[in-house]
Amino acid sequence: MADDYQREADRSAQHLRNSENIRISELTKQERRLQPSIIVESNDEKREKEYLEKKEKLIQKVREQRVLEEKNQCLLEIINALFFESGQMARTNIL
Repeated sequence: MADDYQREADRSAQHLRNSENIRISELTKQERRLQPSIIVESNDEKREKEYLEKKEKLIQKVREQRVLEEKNQCLLEIINALFFESGQMARTNIL
């Protein structure tokens, strides 16, 4: 009787080991199938990161260009004002 219980316990243990091995095999297959998509996803993430960095650099260049244009406009206004004042002063001296 004890031998029957032992054989049944051994069969149950073997069945459990087989089930675990099958599950591990299934998980390994799933992992292999998922792995390429993870690589593609990380490549997509890399491209998106590069795109966002380039976009931010371009935005920064546009901002810098606008600041330069504003400074140039201010300088032009100052130059025009100085020429206008010097012209007014020249006319006043002539009169």
